[in-house]
Amino acid sequence: MNDMSNSHATNITLTHRENDQSRTALRISDGLTLFVRYAETGDNGNPDQFHRLHSLREPVPAVADFVSPVYLLTDEQVAKHDELVSKDDRFNVRDYKSIATKIQSECEGDGRVRYPVFVESDADVPYYEMRAGLKRFIREVLEVDPDDAKWLFSGGSSLHVHLPYYMASEDALRRLRRGTKEYNENATVTVDASNFTKKSLVRLPGAEHHDTGIRKAPISPTSSDEKLQARIGKLVGGGVAPKGEGKISYYAGTPEIVRYSLSDESGVIKDVPTPIIEQRDKPVDTGNVELWKRYNRHPFCPYANAGNQRRSVVVAQVKGMPFCRKTTVNGREEWRTYIPTYIHGAVGCDGEYTVWQENAPVQLSKQDYKKWEYEPGDTIVLLGGNSTSSRILELEDSFEREVVVGALLNDSKWFNEGKDGRQEALNQLRSFGYEVGSAGKNGPRREASTNDQGFQPTDAYRLQQRAEEDDVESLGHYERLDVANRLLRVRGWDGADEWFREQYGERYSQEITHKFLRSVAEQYDDLPSPR
Repeated sequence: MNDMSNSHATNITLTHRENDQSRTALRISDGLTLFVRYAETGDNGNPDQFHRLHSLREPVPAVADFVSPVYLLTDEQVAKHDELVSKDDRFNVRDYKSIATKIQSECEGDGRVRYPVFVESDADVPYYEMRAGLKRFIREVLEVDPDDAKWLFSGGSSLHVHLPYYMASEDALRRLRRGTKEYNENATVTVDASNFTKKSLVRLPGAEHHDTGIRKAPISPTSSDEKLQARIGKLVGGGVAPKGEGKISYYAGTPEIVRYSLSDESGVIKDVPTPIIEQRDKPVDTGNVELWKRYNRHPFCPYANAGNQRRSVVVAQVKGMPFCRKTTVNGREEWRTYIPTYIHGAVGCDGEYTVWQENAPVQLSKQDYKKWEYEPGDTIVLLGGNSTSSRILELEDSFEREVVVGALLNDSKWFNEGKDGRQEALNQLRSFGYEVGSAGKNGPRREASTNDQGFQPTDAYRLQQRAEEDDVESLGHYERLDVANRLLRVRGWDGADEWFREQYGERYSQEITHKFLRSVAEQYDDLPSPR
């Protein structure tokens, strides 16, 4: 999930399945019983909640149209509830409307509620586009497989997705709601964030839609677009449903259907898998390691060790929204703000701490966070220092990035041409028309083209230009090594491979090129790993 303070609360625990049979699951403690609160549709179309709770062992009431989150009742609460219900005295509760409301509040206060993960959209797009958009949200925000869910047509204008996961805290719910709102800012298929509230009700499969009279009915998550449209068209048009499908008991006759996969014979509730960015340990799945590092690698601090009055320089691509994390500093816990990034190159104030070609978070001070105005995909240069009020520049294109990072490489331990890398990077920024100033406020966007403004390339960059203008074979072996070294650091493995492919054309050999690049990469621990 993408949460934003961080992308998800610690208690949004999304399980990482090792296989289809193995899930990390949350077991119900002894002495707790699972209850829900049902509701029927009122005359105004809104849910009218029953003033009693129902155990999941009980049949679903025939008139029920909606169901609440799951409440874990103590034996004492069950006894008190059943006593008042049996006496038809359920409203005889001080300070509460009914015994149901009182018990709900007590469970919320004690953290004994399990909130369903129910996803809905009524975006004004064709249903096949809505389904694709919901799948994208489920994959990107919840990080689970959308085909594991039960998919239904609401009977109105929306699609409903019931996932077999629950959240175990209000904090998790709040952060998911906030993350959903932020996701919606750039989404064509928006997701209803109001479903992620503590007393949100979910309409049961099989219940009639108040405005249309059409029942909420299942659809396939994997059918073709044409079959999906035809299925919904049939439901809307009043076509004949399979035998029994029109009855609510077909969908909601057992506890397992009321709460999709809520519990198995062992009394297990499946908790929501921990998002990659929330895992403390590096994922076993190598495909998720780089995403994990953007949030969990040791962060780069632009303000540390600034006693020498030098500034740090960070060149990075923004990979997500700012997030907060509690950090222990000198034995004291503090909240700090970070940006998930891909760092092309970064040199600390003291010149000792450097990061090259790594996914990692960059720390933001309060002053820098207040003026943060950048979006994922932007490439920025952050010039930090002792004041903790940095100058932040947004680069215009990859050419500028390569030149600035190439200059900064002079401060690396493995590519030093006897120049001051940070000063060279500042010089290049000035030549491109950026105000590098000292510190304090964000620099302006470049006002004029810089193609005609001179910059001072490194020796390796000059060799690269010569090869591009003449022929790569005009370079000697060690000159090609220098170019490969530079390309691996500035463009990464794929970028370096692509450059040699372009230069050699039909003469290109992947085997020879990869062997050559590997010989360079293996000389240094921090160069991009070969494929």
